[in-house]
Amino acid sequence: MAKMPDLLSAQTIRQQTAYSADAPQQALSASPFLPLFGYFQAEYERVINPNVTFAFAGSLTEWDDDRYRHIDAKLRLYPQENALRGVGLAASIGLGSIRRNGVGEDELRGSSRVRPTGRLSIGDAF
Repeated sequence: MAKMPDLLSAQTIRQQTAYSADAPQQALSASPFLPLFGYFQAEYERVINPNVTFAFAGSLTEWDDDRYRHIDAKLRLYPQENALRGVGLAASIGLGSIRRNGVGEDELRGSSRVRPTGRLSIGDAF
């Protein structure tokens, strides 16, 4: 677990929360709330260097007779050079599959985006 900054320390908050060699190098996470609504999402993220990570994510949902599946590859930039912690900017490319009415072939669709990123998920860094 990340150490909370000490406001009475002689070090700045940036120095106290700086990336260290013994910091976790990978994380596995999943949303704790989305399964309540029939949606599952999970992600594996690995540190490339102190401010960049690479991740794979997948999601699945079904409603009525429709099914949606999606996989993404993501490259994340953490401007404060503290990978796996805080907020950052993610660029992703993915492939989604939609099957409507439970019959027929899946419709495949590609996706790409750049967006701010943060976490509201339960996971473990190791």
